[in-house]
Amino acid sequence: MTSVAGKSILLVEDDKLVGAALKEMLSALGYSVIDVEDGKSATEIIESTSPIDVLLTDLALPGSISGIGVVRSAVAHRPGIRKVLMSGFLAGDRSEEIGQLDDVTLLPKPFTLRQLRAALQDAL
Repeated sequence: MTSVAGKSILLVEDDKLVGAALKEMLSALGYSVIDVEDGKSATEIIESTSPIDVLLTDLALPGSISGIGVVRSAVAHRPGIRKVLMSGFLAGDRSEEIGQLDDVTLLPKPFTLRQLRAALQDAL
């Protein structure tokens, strides 16, 4: 199992309750968490010098930048970052677009703590 000591996660989740629960779970797993609620804020952090090891983003986000847009920004600005894309809509009209993303771990919602841990370990 990969050690998470010192690993930081950029969590992008627009649902405040889900985001708070995820932040608590990730912190309990030992990650340092930066959490934001939209793609614009996420891309600003990605383009900054903040240390980020893993991007954990929801697919559906408010505003003009979706989770796919956030992943693309991460690929462009942080080539080594690990990427996990969460969604309750993984199969559907975005599946072809998701399939074009390289090296992204998919995490269907809803998920358990065990599934979250496994997805993060797969990404790392």
